[in-house]
Amino acid sequence: MHHEIEFKEVVFEYPEKKFGLYNITFNIGIGTKFAVCGRNGAGKTTLLRILMGLEEHQAGNIKVQELTLNRENIKEVRKRIGFVFQNPDSQVFSASVYEDVAFGPRNLGLEEEEVEKRVEEALKSVDLLDCTHESPFRLSFGQRKRVAIAGVLSMDPSIIILDEPFSNLDYPTRTSLKKLLENSVLKRGKTIIFTTHYRKLINEWADSVLFLDAGKILYHGNVEDLSIIDEADRFLGPF
Repeated sequence: MHHEIEFKEVVFEYPEKKFGLYNITFNIGIGTKFAVCGRNGAGKTTLLRILMGLEEHQAGNIKVQELTLNRENIKEVRKRIGFVFQNPDSQVFSASVYEDVAFGPRNLGLEEEEVEKRVEEALKSVDLLDCTHESPFRLSFGQRKRVAIAGVLSMDPSIIILDEPFSNLDYPTRTSLKKLLENSVLKRGKTIIFTTHYRKLINEWADSVLFLDAGKILYHGNVEDLSIIDEADRFLGPF
């Protein structure tokens, strides 16, 4: 069976031995919503950094769409993965919304005509076409978040990672963002990986979940069976 991503017995330790990942084995299905949860220091960020090639695992094997994640393949792997930061201000920096969304495709070396087409499609998918020439810094937090998502969509990755995508958003904005992601990402057959502290969001939105604790897997599987883990309700917020 083919998976979008496979981790097999992955080990990573920082030199100071404070945090790490130990014997991590799981897979993510194609076109699914995969939640990664765990308290601070559990290893969520480290796992994402390894997947993005920002850290190098010391043992085990990782495959992204059947491609082994190593130094030789890292550039190709990065083309297949888009990352949306928790705070859009870490990602949105240009003078206009258009320039911001065009940054990625231009970095890919695409012709300006193709860049223009991708920017238009991405902004349309996040319902921001009317803000094309606006300064992103004049937009609301939720709108800037959508600009950041459009910037990733314009590069057309098949896997999109969202770090705490629904934090700092009110209920209507969270609801509209979920619908936006379903329409602009999932309906295109892409895979979403997201981190969260919200139990309700995992229950309502994830297809499967990885629960990390102190760098080890406490649970991996479908959302329904997460209820058997006592630790889950102790630290996950209700949303």
